This record gives sequence, structure tokens and C-alpha cells, in this order.
Amino acid sequence: MNSLEERVNASRCEDSREPISTSFPRFGNGVPFPTDFFPYGLVNNPSTLPPLQPTAGNTDEPPPGDGAKNTKRGTGKGGRTAHRALTLFAWPRILLMVMVMLSSAAVAHWAYLYQSLEIATAGLDQTRSELLRAESENKAGQRWRRQFERENQNRFEELRKEIVARLVRENQRDRLRQKKLVAALSSKVAKAQREQSSFKRVFSAARDSILFIRTEFKVYFLQTGETKTFTSFGTGFFISPFGEAMTAKHVLYPWLYHRKLKAMEKLGVAKVLADTLELTMWLTDSQVRGKKGDPASFYEENAYRLDGERKDIRILYTADPEVKTEQIMSPVGPVEIEIPELGKGDFVIFQIMDFSRRFKFVPLDPSGHNTTALDEVMAIGYPLARLQEGRAIPQASRGGVRRVGPSIMELDSPLHSGNSGGPILDKRGRVVGLASAVLDSPVYGVAVRAVDLSAAWMQVRETVRMDQRRLKGIGCYSGAVDGIPGRQTLQARHCRGRLFAAAL
Repeated sequence: MNSLEERVNASRCEDSREPISTSFPRFGNGVPFPTDFFPYGLVNNPSTLPPLQPTAGNTDEPPPGDGAKNTKRGTGKGGRTAHRALTLFAWPRILLMVMVMLSSAAVAHWAYLYQSLEIATAGLDQTRSELLRAESENKAGQRWRRQFERENQNRFEELRKEIVARLVRENQRDRLRQKKLVAALSSKVAKAQREQSSFKRVFSAARDSILFIRTEFKVYFLQTGETKTFTSFGTGFFISPFGEAMTAKHVLYPWLYHRKLKAMEKLGVAKVLADTLELTMWLTDSQVRGKKGDPASFYEENAYRLDGERKDIRILYTADPEVKTEQIMSPVGPVEIEIPELGKGDFVIFQIMDFSRRFKFVPLDPSGHNTTALDEVMAIGYPLARLQEGRAIPQASRGGVRRVGPSIMELDSPLHSGNSGGPILDKRGRVVGLASAVLDSPVYGVAVRAVDLSAAWMQVRETVRMDQRRLKGIGCYSGAVDGIPGRQTLQARHCRGRLFAAAL
């Protein structure tokens, strides 16, 4: 047994030094046996196994070692019996060795399986731990995702609420702005309507106080000996119910502002016959000319006149205009003339002496300083002396004040020839100016300011009051003395006699 263990150990040591043979036995599934399955190296070193003794008749060679003895023993019956006994004795040892070998292989196999199982179990545990970690990470990710979704949802909801609130505020601001805009536009429209309606009311109240004026005078031309009649037209307006009225000075005395006539008088070519002045004035809605089909003549029966025969009009005040020197060209060369300045002092106060009626009038602005630039005004008159079916129907035009000077104001209200002498009214219906001239264009007018008109009117009223007190002292009144000729009563003639006696 010792020799066998030594041989097995020797075989194991040799196996540890030599590589594993590639001719290992395999299991049924084709997996090779590992080296540990044969601890004694019996497979790798078959020479280490005890040799099997050949039987008689198998070989003639004696076994090594004790060949002679074996030969002798084997030659007889006893030798063969011993040989069989030894052979039988050797097989159990072989079987034992095979069993040991098989048990070692089984143990190694089960050890390998156990090791593989441990490895698989460790891998399974690692996989399970990784799966658990992944699952936990996945759960954490899901929680983070859910939290992120909740936060995003909250942010979205806050943003939505903020946007909705902003939209609501913007809508409220828009509605407020729209309301303000509508209110402003409505106020402007209402203001414009009020202004328009106010101007309409002003025009409706002032139209009956307007006069249509025709002026005629004669000029004698020395070289030819001819006498020609010059005619001009203008506008006037009543400033009191007793017939006091105003107009432009160049409407009643047009030759004073006529540059060509001034130059001809300066050259001695012509002479203005001032005593031939004839004034004719019609009230609003009066028939001035014949209708279509009638002769183109003026109806003077329904008009007020100032001429050699009739004295329905008397001049109460004539302003002194400021005169300037101008040089104009004539056929014989330049001529220097004196002509009143534009707009300054261009007005006259007169009276219609029809005391049997009360006239509609427009009041003067007592202060005369309230009008400023950009104020809206209205001009009323007869531009271009236009009539409506031969009747005196005044026309109105709206405009604004461009500039206000010391005694004149410039307007952008359309003024034309024929508007001269007409009133310039504000929204209250007060006279703030008197149309005087047109500067450079028909939409750039010049008007005399009401401050000069009011001052002259106050002076005229004081003079009229003095005359009335004087007449009253002798038992008369101005209507009886200055009444229309041909309509005076016996009392009026007696008053004239008393007045003549008082003068002596």
C-alpha cells in the first residue's frame, strides 16, 4: 500500500509538472474532466498502474523480476493456481483504485459544480443587486420625473395664471384706453357739435343784424372831360337797437384806399367828386335786385339811402387812419402817394335813422382783449357781393385767429371782396373784430380789433347822449329831429324850429 501511495503521489507530482492531456475522458454532455478528477495521475500516466500478469498461453516471456521463480511455479498446476490467486488479488486493488479515482472525479465534479453554483449565485446576487439598484434608481428617476412633472405643471399653471392675469389686465387697460379714447373722441365730437351748434346759433342770431352796402361816387377825368361812376360793395352790422351800425371806412370812402385814383389825382389826371357819394343799404332778406327775367336794377324803395335827396343815414364817427407813403408806377413814371395803413383805423360808425323800429344787433366785446391766437371765429357778410335770387342773404365762414397785434388781428378765415365791414364773431356771439382787408391770399384776412371799436363806440354813445339831453331840454327827441324826411310829424317840425331858435 505504501508503494502504491508513493507511486500515486509520484504520479500526482508528475501531473502537476506536466500539462493536462488533451485526451481526457468526457462526461456524457461532452464536457471534459478536469485534472482534479484524476488525482493520482492514472490517466495521464498509465505506466504507473500495476501490470496485469498474462495468463498461461498468452506469452512465453517471463515476467520481469521473478521470472525464473514464476516460470517454475507456473509450469505446474500449483504455479497456475498461485498466478490466479495473485491475479485475483490484484483486481480488487485495481477496482479500489478505480473507485477512488471515480470518487475523486465525482468529488471534483461536485466541487466544480458547487463552485460554478457559487459563481452563478454570486452573479445572480450581483445581478439581483444591480436590478434592485436599477429598480431603485428607476423608482428614484420616476419619483424625480414625477416631481419634475409636478414642478413643471406648477410652473406652467403659475405661468398660465400670470399670462391670464396679464391678459386680463391688458384687456382692462385696453378697455380703459378705449373708454378714454371714446370719451375723448365723444367729448371732441360733442365739443365740435357744440361749437358748430354754437356757431349756428350765433349765425342764426346775428344774420338779421347784417347790412348789404352799395357805394357810388363819380370821378372826373380832366383830359377827356368825362365823368365816370365807380361802384363798390361791402357789409355793415348793427351794434344797437336804435340803428347805430359799423362798417369799414374803405367801404364808405373807397377812393381813399384806391391806389390808382390816388396816383391819377397826384398827377392831375383825375379828380374824385366826394360830394357825389351815394350810400344804399339793405337789411337782411330784402330784395336788392330783380329776379330772373327782370331788369338788372337795384330796388331802392326798400333800402336806406344817403344822397342829395334822402338822408336816411348819418355818419356818427369816422376813425383817423394811420397814413403811410408808397411809391407806385404810372405811365409817366413812379409816383409817391399817401395811403392809409392796412387795417388800422379802418372803420366808421353810422346810424340808420328809422326810429319807428327796433333793429337786431350784435354786441361788441366790452373788453376787446379776450381774443387770442388759435381762437375760433366766424365772419359774416356778402363775399364777392353775391346775392341769392336777388335777395340780401348773408353768408358765414369759420376760421381761426393767426396772430393778434396792437390794433389788428390776422385770420385764416376766408375773406373776400364784399366781406369788408362785416363782423368777426366769437362763440359767444360777441363782435371781436371788423373785417378790413385780405392779405396776400383770400384765406389770410385782416380785421380791426374790437378794442378800438369799443373805444370809439363809447365816445359816440356819449355824444349821442349829449345831443339827446340837449334836445330833451327844448322838449324834443332825436327821433323827431333826425327822422326820415317826408315822414316827420308836426311835432318834428316844431322841434326843428325850437332847435333853430336855441341855436340863435
